[in-house]
Amino acid sequence: MSYKDSIIGTAMALFAENGFKDTSTADIAKSIGSAESTLFHHFKNKEELLLKILERVQRDIVREVESHLHDAEPENGLAMISGIVGLFFHLSEAKRVEFLLLFRNYPYQLANVNPTCRKIIESIYDFFLGIIAEALIKGQQDGSIREVNVQKQAMVILAMITGLTRFDIFGIMTLAGYHQEIIDSCQRMLCREYICED
Repeated sequence: MSYKDSIIGTAMALFAENGFKDTSTADIAKSIGSAESTLFHHFKNKEELLLKILERVQRDIVREVESHLHDAEPENGLAMISGIVGLFFHLSEAKRVEFLLLFRNYPYQLANVNPTCRKIIESIYDFFLGIIAEALIKGQQDGSIREVNVQKQAMVILAMITGLTRFDIFGIMTLAGYHQEIIDSCQRMLCREYICED
């Protein structure tokens, strides 16, 4: 691992755990065991470091989801939706630090004034909206999903799973043991009556 990668990994963990504003560059340097000035050799300031971290989070999440989707062979669009929802919950556990950082307030505050930050965050959510919409369209074509407004329904599903994940990530309530119930709820919300009766 390069020194730059070490800075990014350490800063990501500290930003996620303590928040961006409550983590100083001195804290990051101390955790790495180097001088604070060394950080500024690689990053202009703390904000630039956060943007690089968010870019990595976006890239890693997209890569992992695309890999899972490439290997999956769902029987229909409804099964694809279930797989996506399950994968989202799996990722939120496997990449807990990344999701904790992504759900903190500061990245969204920065996104309001920094177009680069906004583009990164939007691209993550747009990616999930896109694959959910793709599954909805597939399901409508194969008959496993009833007629819905694809864009609105994709947003409802994404809002539901991100909201629930946020509760879990911040310790408001745990989702352990509820993943299948949430997947089942999505199926009941989307499936055609004759399939739901089975």
